[in-house]
Amino acid sequence: MNHVQKLPKLLVGIVFYFLTINLSAQLSNIPSAKIDRWNDAGVAGGIPSLPGSFTSGNSVTVTTKTNAGIQAAIDAAASQGKSWVYLPDGWYNLTGQVNMTSGVSLVGQSKSGVKVLIKFNTGNAFSMYKDSNCGIYRMTISGRFPVGDGTYYVTPTNKWGCSTCNELPAVTNISIQINESNNCWVDNVAINNSGRHPINISNDSHHITIRNTDIKGAFNKGGGANGYFFIQGRDNLITECTVTQIRHISLQGPSSQYNVVYDNVFQQEVSFHAEDAGNNLIENNTITLPADMPTGYYAIMGTWSTQHNMSLADNYIYNNTCVENNHGGAVLYPGQDGAGAVVYAGPIDGKKEAVAAGRTYDHTANFEAEYNGPSGGAIYGGSGSRKAVAQKKELTMEVYPNPAGDRLMLSGCCISKDQIKLFRTDGRQVLDIRVYLEKDMSFIDIGHLKNGVYLVEVKRASGSSEVLKFIKSR
Repeated sequence: MNHVQKLPKLLVGIVFYFLTINLSAQLSNIPSAKIDRWNDAGVAGGIPSLPGSFTSGNSVTVTTKTNAGIQAAIDAAASQGKSWVYLPDGWYNLTGQVNMTSGVSLVGQSKSGVKVLIKFNTGNAFSMYKDSNCGIYRMTISGRFPVGDGTYYVTPTNKWGCSTCNELPAVTNISIQINESNNCWVDNVAINNSGRHPINISNDSHHITIRNTDIKGAFNKGGGANGYFFIQGRDNLITECTVTQIRHISLQGPSSQYNVVYDNVFQQEVSFHAEDAGNNLIENNTITLPADMPTGYYAIMGTWSTQHNMSLADNYIYNNTCVENNHGGAVLYPGQDGAGAVVYAGPIDGKKEAVAAGRTYDHTANFEAEYNGPSGGAIYGGSGSRKAVAQKKELTMEVYPNPAGDRLMLSGCCISKDQIKLFRTDGRQVLDIRVYLEKDMSFIDIGHLKNGVYLVEVKRASGSSEVLKFIKSR
């Protein structure tokens, strides 16, 4: 596409308006190769299903609730060829780093019941380094950084990023560091009041999935790359997460490409922060900037500073709902959400580039209409999901319990995992489901889903299908 920054500065606003309003009828369809690449984002084959129970045959249980106790259990599981380390509910004190190991995952008994406290200032609380096929499930991780008199800092003073908001400059701890790793995940986890970054997906990591993870707060949110949800790698998936009160959700660096940020609820901006490689997809997110957030934040931004270079190639945003209450309730990208939405591309300008050329840098006019919206209303997940659900009717096969909490059971058949699909009631497919079979029963792990009404489709070997409705509650 022709970037607006190449045009005379007096025409920038006029050209942007013309492109987004008058040329929409002439837009082409988004290339299928891009869609295919985005649909491969995240863990290959999805996040693995959890077993129905954790026994001495398939797991090692943590008995000492410290970083040393967790590490000992990880090492034991690896040596015994077991995939799971089970953490019973309780308080866990970390005074040093926990090093993950390929093929071994940490599973808390419950997200709210396993409370992990970070009580040291440097390094990483959990580190995935040159790992694959491992992850963290069901726990709450919180910063408790030592004051030095036997007490701990518990809650940051500042809610939002500012130039003087590095409250604990000696604290450089990262809650979860993912470095030179692939096919790893964080699922159904809460991360509160991190020291530096809640999550850092480094520039040499790929096919990472962060799902159903709630991030809130960081003690250091000032300059110098502090307080970031860092997405620096490629082909990663961020979905069904909430994020607020950090400095940036940042896609940045020349390795950041073909990442998918899909179906999240953010009270934080999404930034193409510094020289990402482009082709990242921001789709179907609700981004609401609170009224007390500084006005330097916009829902979906280009570069933050004149120190940063703009994206190396176009990124794409589609069907997001963006409201900027810090700018008087302004709705960003009118027509971006709902029927008739088109695919926008950009950023078309960078702050450094605009200043150097004498242009006015405008975050509100920094993406332009590039492609028609997909016919099925979704890029990630393909275009057929809505139509597929709309054409089916409910039949009689039984699901229980209903409402369901963490696990849904299907009775009356024994089927393979690939015969089960899960949909929201608006027709969007839940792609990353966890199914396992036991005797004549089929189970779906739904603990990571948000509360609401869902449809489960079961396709018979004969080719016929049944669709059952259930309620996720709890």
